[in-house]
Amino acid sequence: MAAPAASPRPAAPAAMEAFDAGLHAYVDGDDTAACDHLARAVDRDPAFAEAAFVLGLARLRLGERDAARVAFEQAAATAEDPSLRAVVVGRLAELGVAAGGR
Repeated sequence: MAAPAASPRPAAPAAMEAFDAGLHAYVDGDDTAACDHLARAVDRDPAFAEAAFVLGLARLRLGERDAARVAFEQAAATAEDPSLRAVVVGRLAELGVAAGGR
């Protein structure tokens, strides 16, 4: 039996606070506010793959495909969770981008 996957590295507290605000804004449909908060989360912790992924989703809903691609590429490059990485790679494929890295 394979060993369970390692837990993802916890995000920096300031990044987590910005992520929480961004996720709430995203769920509420306020994609502009979501992008502001999520970009702040990624700035504070560049390896915060979950924040980069949701940032990409919000950018897509705003029609910002290039910015979404950049966010998804960052998420793919930093994702420690194989399931998250697979979802991100799928989103990149939908955008016509092959994911590099791992």
